[in-house]
Amino acid sequence: MQFEIKGKINNNSITEFEIEYDIDLPSIYKEFLKEQNGGTLDDLYIYLNKEDEYVVESFLGIKNDLEYIDLSENYMNLQKRLPKSYFPIAIDGGGNYYLLKLGTKKASIYFWDHNLQSTATNSIGLKKIANSFNDFIENIKLDEVDIKVKIVRTNGSIILSAE
Repeated sequence: MQFEIKGKINNNSITEFEIEYDIDLPSIYKEFLKEQNGGTLDDLYIYLNKEDEYVVESFLGIKNDLEYIDLSENYMNLQKRLPKSYFPIAIDGGGNYYLLKLGTKKASIYFWDHNLQSTATNSIGLKKIANSFNDFIENIKLDEVDIKVKIVRTNGSIILSAE
């Protein structure tokens, strides 16, 4: 995967973050943060599992200049809507999150579809999609769908059309 990386991070910054939010991040995820510290993916990537496909747009990072991919901003916002044990690591571009389940041995990954959250049914819209952070990363692939876009002019309007 190619990232537009938003800066390097060190162990001290990660430790400060963990202390500030009273969480213990898995070591594999800490290594990922040190190497990448989040960022926007250069191309369209999808996460594939046996059942579904999910778009991955950006990974969240510590102290990112862009608020929408900053871990602090996203974690604070989601604490109001999700249990504390679910930690945001990536977004899909449509307001949905990839969450790391904290406090478990393998740190499973869940997809949170905010449209499926319902107080009426007591559903929080979570679906487990990977058994570990490694499984998640290893199954993110470049979307190789060949879509041709053309400009169509109709009645003075310009429309982009996919073929």
